[in-house]
Amino acid sequence: MSATKGFLEELFAVSPDAIVVAGGDGKITEANPRAEQMFGYTRGELLGQPVEILMPERFRHRHPGHRDKFVAAHAVRSMGSGLDLYGRRKDGSEFRVDILLSPIRGAAPGTVLNVIRDLTEK
Repeated sequence: MSATKGFLEELFAVSPDAIVVAGGDGKITEANPRAEQMFGYTRGELLGQPVEILMPERFRHRHPGHRDKFVAAHAVRSMGSGLDLYGRRKDGSEFRVDILLSPIRGAAPGTVLNVIRDLTEK
């Protein structure tokens, strides 16, 4: 393991924001401890689930189309500015979020890094 890889793994583990990695099919392939705390799922419950599990049901039907557009653009994108975005916890409660999306270089096509900040903590 390189020093850079170890450093990145540590950042992933201690990030104050939730970090969720999703493949091109929209299924969660990785989640950090903060994602578990924020959303109330264990890592095992998140892996393999569609990323839409983390959003209110009223937004889920539109998300695959938005995801496809993002993957096609293949650029870092901040969401939330001027938008009311919400996350959904395992217990069904909702909370305002800000989201940064980034393609991951060197990963399978369509793999997206999602950095999610809980705005209720501001």
